[in-house]
Amino acid sequence: MVPGIRRHSADRISKQTKRSSGTGQRCYNLQKESVTTIPEQLRAFIEQRTSESEYAGKLLNLRVEFERANTSSLDIVVIADFDGSVADLYNRLRRTLQSWCVAACNEYGWEIPFTQITLHQAN
Repeated sequence: MVPGIRRHSADRISKQTKRSSGTGQRCYNLQKESVTTIPEQLRAFIEQRTSESEYAGKLLNLRVEFERANTSSLDIVVIADFDGSVADLYNRLRRTLQSWCVAACNEYGWEIPFTQITLHQAN
């Protein structure tokens, strides 16, 4: 068997949040789905995109799993094993997987969190 490419891609899928009035707590609308339907949907999306791409037939194994509860996101990991014949395309494959993850977020309405900084101006 030709050695494949293993790509770990932690794509943060934020849970569209609502602030509970007065408590400062956040409720994650997609918290339950982050460990059930979101990994399944993302996996199916990536499999479909792969089958329509130049990498059709080269994907040997694909796993999409809940990775961790992060400070402002619930992280999903994508693990993809490709046929060794595309090993020289490792960086392109990595970018392609990232792009497909963002496309899935757009299609399914999953918010991607970005670090935010609040600055206070001294008087």
